[in-house]
Amino acid sequence: MKIGALFAGIGGLEKGIEDEMHAHGIEPELLWQVERSDFCRSVLAKHWPGVDRSVTDVRRAGSGTLPRVDIICGGPP
Repeated sequence: MKIGALFAGIGGLEKGIEDEMHAHGIEPELLWQVERSDFCRSVLAKHWPGVDRSVTDVRRAGSGTLPRVDIICGGPP
């Protein structure tokens, strides 16, 4: 199950979704996180080093800039 995150913050929502999916035998794959804060992006990079964070502005997030996912999650902006 492929996941993308908007307004990712430090990744709490993604972590919860991944944990719950693992608990139900589903293998999640976090493909991208959109976050503009440099601090938050450094935390995300530590926990998900291989995830694409090339888009930092949610207004530029879309099918032309990010791969298709099954689930899009997002925190409050």
